[in-house]
Amino acid sequence: MVVEDGRTTRMMLKSAVERLGHECQTAADGSEAWDLFRTQGADVIISDWLMPGIEGPELCRLVRAHPGPYTYFVLLTAFGDRSHALEGMQAGADDYLSKTLDVDDLNLRLIAADRVSGLHKRLAEQDARLRALAEVDQLTQLANRHKSTEMLTHLLGLARRQHVPFSLVVVDVDHFKQVNDRFGHATGDEVLRRLGVTLRCSFRDEDVVARWGGEEFVVGMYGMGTGDGVTRLYRVLETVRHESFTAPDGTDFGVTFSAGVAEFPRNGIDLQSLYRSADAALYGAKDAGRARVFAAQTNSVTLAA
Repeated sequence: MVVEDGRTTRMMLKSAVERLGHECQTAADGSEAWDLFRTQGADVIISDWLMPGIEGPELCRLVRAHPGPYTYFVLLTAFGDRSHALEGMQAGADDYLSKTLDVDDLNLRLIAADRVSGLHKRLAEQDARLRALAEVDQLTQLANRHKSTEMLTHLLGLARRQHVPFSLVVVDVDHFKQVNDRFGHATGDEVLRRLGVTLRCSFRDEDVVARWGGEEFVVGMYGMGTGDGVTRLYRVLETVRHESFTAPDGTDFGVTFSAGVAEFPRNGIDLQSLYRSADAALYGAKDAGRARVFAAQTNSVTLAA
């Protein structure tokens, strides 16, 4: 994008940029440029310094504060005006260009812009991959404990403000150690992966489904009470009962899970107390013979107004 209040200079720069093989939009002042940038973005901005409304350095500061892909910013300066160039760099500009336009100088800036933009793109992609590693369980592709705790806390806060129920479920695969011991850890991983897919497909997009480690999964259901939660989990359990797994030696086998369901605020008023209630219900289901979904016992809690 070329930003220049002088029409002749603006058209000369636009023509030069296009001759060098780049698409170019123009703006007659900083305010128009800022509106264009917010709606359409720009890989490179070449901006005059003194303009009506938003001047070049202030436009640069606005662009730097705006989220999104990196934009290479070049300020136009008077010939030899290094003090302005330094001030522009302090405002966040990447380079400066003399108004006595030299096409080779312009091309050098555009080449540098392309390289810097490519570097920022690679860094952004790397950051996204690292963020995914930090938030996603790599085996099941579900949210991990750290990320899901943040999501569950948000839903719990929303339930508190809106005075609606929220159910937390703890799911644990029955006799999972036997699966690993008999068929190997690769087969155990396949059981967990497929259970993760089944759980994710069995709940709403707004529900939180996560793996908290080992064979334990957690589900958070906003706006759903214990009764509906238990019914939903029994449906999932029936789906899992009918799934067949094949071990490396060709043996077909099945698995089940046990689960405990706790409801806010009946069984706890924060994530920790809800988890303890759901976990206690889970162990009750295990003690009763497994392949069961138990509701937590009602706790006496007081919810602040």
